[in-house]
Amino acid sequence: MKPLVLRAFLILALADPAAASRVEVGLSAEVRPGNASGVSGASLGTAPIPLGLNVAPLSVAPGAPLVPLPVSAVPVQEQTLEDAPALPVRADASVGEGAAENIDQESASAAGRSLFDAVAPTRRWDLWARLKSLAPTSDIIPAWPGRPGEKVRLKGRTLRLDRPLAGGGGSRVWRTNDRDSVVKILHPEFRSLPHYADEAELLRSIKDADIPHSRLLAASPDGSVMVKEFIEGTGAEELLGRGFTDLQQEGWTELASKLVRAGVTADLAPGNLVWQHRKARWTIVDAGGIIPGGPSSTLDQLMTRSAEIAGVEPGAFLLSVRSRLGPDSPQWAQVLEDLRVQPRHAAALAALESQDRAPEHRRPRPGDPKRRKLLPQVK
Repeated sequence: MKPLVLRAFLILALADPAAASRVEVGLSAEVRPGNASGVSGASLGTAPIPLGLNVAPLSVAPGAPLVPLPVSAVPVQEQTLEDAPALPVRADASVGEGAAENIDQESASAAGRSLFDAVAPTRRWDLWARLKSLAPTSDIIPAWPGRPGEKVRLKGRTLRLDRPLAGGGGSRVWRTNDRDSVVKILHPEFRSLPHYADEAELLRSIKDADIPHSRLLAASPDGSVMVKEFIEGTGAEELLGRGFTDLQQEGWTELASKLVRAGVTADLAPGNLVWQHRKARWTIVDAGGIIPGGPSSTLDQLMTRSAEIAGVEPGAFLLSVRSRLGPDSPQWAQVLEDLRVQPRHAAALAALESQDRAPEHRRPRPGDPKRRKLLPQVK
C-alpha cells in the first residue's frame, strides 16, 4: 500500500500549480494476505485479493499548499483460489514449505531476455579487423634513386631495398629482402612521359592476360614506385650464346604466338627476356612497353640471326606458329600478309613452303638435333 500512496503524492506534487483543474486518479493494486508467520505472500495456499484505490477529485489552486488526500481500500471483486492464476512450478517441485523456491525463474525471465537481445546491438569480435587496425597503413615511398636498407611500404606490403639489379636513365630496379619481389623506382624527369607514367595502369590491365610477364604487386598512387614480381631464371643474352634447348626453342615460338594472338607487341630485346626453368617458358621482365601491334612487330624481334644461330630455324619457327594459331585463323592470315611485304622474310616464307611440300615424316621439328648440327655455334 505504501508505494501506491507515495505515487499519488508524487502525481500531486508534480502538477503544475498554474493550471487549476480537476485531477482524477484511478489506481488499483493487489495484496496477498500473510500466512501464519505474518510474511506477505509467503503462502501459496492463499489467493490474492485485488484492491482498488479511489482518490477524491482535487482542485488545485495556484500557490495553494498540497494536502494529503484520504485513500481507501475497496475490494473490487471476490476471487477464489480456483480463479487465481497458476504460478510456474517445476515438475520436480514439492508443494509445501519452501515450494516457492522451485518456481522456474528461467521461464519467468525468458521474455525479458528475448526482448533485450532483439534491441541490443550485435557486436561480433572480428580478429582480422582488429589486426588490420593495429597494422600500419600509411605508405612509405622512397625517393629517387633509393638506397640499400631503405624501407618501402605500399598497400600494406613492407619491404627493404637490398641491392640494385638494373636500371637505365629512366628507372632503377632494386632487389628486396623478399626474394619473390623487386622494387622499381622511376626517375622524376621521366614520370610525366607516357611510357613510364602509364606502366602501372598497363600492368593492371594485362594482369589476367595470357602473356608471361613480371606482374604488378603494388604501386604508389602516382605509379612512380612499383613492387613487381621477381622473375628468376636465365637471361636470353646468355642462352643465345650457348644455343637453345628443345624446350627453349618451343618456348620462343609459344611467346610469339601469344603476342600475335593478343594483337600486341612488347620490348623483346634479349636483355628483357628470361627463361624460367621451373615453368619452362620465356617471360618478359619489363612489360611496360606492351602496346598494340601487328604480327610483324613481334616476329621482327624474334626471327633474328642470333636466334637462328641458337637453333630457331625460320621455316620451322613459322610452321610452329601456324600450328598454334591455326592455319585458317585470321591471325595467321595477318602473319602471312605482314611477312610477304618484307623482303627480309622472303627466305623464311620459302622455307615454310618447302616444308609444306615435303612428306610429313621429313619435316623438321623445332629442336631437331640433326638440323642443329648444320648451324654454326657461337663460342
